Amino acid sequence: METARLWRILRPLVFLVIVVLFVGCKWWGGHTGGHSVSGESAFTVSSTFPAKGATGVSIDINPSVTFSETIDPATITNSTITLSVLGNEVICHVTASGSTATFRPVYPLSEGTMYIVKITKDLKDSSGNALSSEYTWTFVTEGGTQTPAESLEAGGWVKAAAGWEHTAAIKVDGTLWAWGYNSYGQLGDGTNADKSIPVKVGSGTTWATLAAGDHFTLAIREDGTLWTWGENQYGQLGDGTHTDRHSPVRMGSHSYWAAVAGGGNHSVAITKEGTLWTWGSNHFGQLGDGTLTDTSSPVRVGSDADWAAVAAGRNFTIAIKINGTMWEWGDKTYGLLVGDNPSASARNTPTQYGSDSDWKEIGAGGYSAIALKDDSSLWPVGWVDNVLGISGLGTLWSAVAAGGNNTMALKADGSLWVDGGQVGSDTDWAVVAAGGAHFVAIKKNGTIWTWGRNFYGQLGDGTQIDENTPEQIGF
Repeated sequence: METARLWRILRPLVFLVIVVLFVGCKWWGGHTGGHSVSGESAFTVSSTFPAKGATGVSIDINPSVTFSETIDPATITNSTITLSVLGNEVICHVTASGSTATFRPVYPLSEGTMYIVKITKDLKDSSGNALSSEYTWTFVTEGGTQTPAESLEAGGWVKAAAGWEHTAAIKVDGTLWAWGYNSYGQLGDGTNADKSIPVKVGSGTTWATLAAGDHFTLAIREDGTLWTWGENQYGQLGDGTHTDRHSPVRMGSHSYWAAVAGGGNHSVAITKEGTLWTWGSNHFGQLGDGTLTDTSSPVRVGSDADWAAVAAGRNFTIAIKINGTMWEWGDKTYGLLVGDNPSASARNTPTQYGSDSDWKEIGAGGYSAIALKDDSSLWPVGWVDNVLGISGLGTLWSAVAAGGNNTMALKADGSLWVDGGQVGSDTDWAVVAAGGAHFVAIKKNGTIWTWGRNFYGQLGDGTQIDENTPEQIGF
């Protein structure tokens, strides 16, 4: 009886204690979700340098981004944080210090250019938390006469490539167009009929960069996938077959491609990690894999992972490393490979060209090659008669291209030069490309211009009449 009486007295108190404990647990439990378990806030971007949308930015800066948490340096890769121009990645060294990641471009930024920085959710902080959401910001460098909005006018062409008798180009909206000779399907429109005006290649709107070989075309999309089409007799499409393709086919399953070049019947590409790969014809050792055997699938050139730029001629290849050295391999018939043993007719592995380490950009065509140095001086590579005059014209050059037996170059003032002579008097040129015997150039306002041989409609003006001065085409 005493026990029962005691329980009746204590029961309300016990019940009260249980209620308090229950409510307390509910209250604390309501605050255990999300980030409060570790006591951390969401991993986000706090600030950027330059500021998002900034204009007139100095070309000498190192862009950076600061986060709300300390970064895990191991997660900074070429796929998690990138600096690019219209989907074409800018080669940089990216370092992390605390909560800040800094880009150090291998080469100075360009004037009057819109740069895009993209950070994916695969970037993590030191506690393993992923970035809360993908982040992108843009800035525009100083100089130039064009704003990003103006590049949408007059057609909005931004990149171009020229094959032996066909032409391809990309618009600012990411669409890809082609015209000219098409017997092998190199225009990518699903047919083998020549076209004398630009035709759209598929419906894609994410094309980032492109290249053209003699009778084939290669292009990289913004997601890093590589696509090829056209002639494939020597495996130059890299799809493991020798079947010509009349529409773009994806080469392999990887999505890490950053740059590509097309030669006579071989192809070369660099991955975002800096490795170099080749495929196609190899009769002269132009694949650089130590053999003279053709291959229809990519083969890696050596074990280095520091390649920065590449160009391909008819039967030779030239590439530049991040340290500014230049390397070459393939056919020596025209004396292009002067860095090699002069008694050899070909070289099937990369050989350094001279000892200089200040090479910046290279252009190669059928039997010609031309290069820029860091000081903006212009140089012929090997034996190229028709550019010897160009190399003595000062140090204010900004871009180069080479075709069958011709070379093109832009000066920093926007003037255009072919084989040592100025083309007209305009000073608003921005992009150059050279084919077998025709030329393509884009002005700063986004208009595209062509001239030269036009037997297959490679000028894109609706005719097959040769032109000896630039004429605007497209729409």
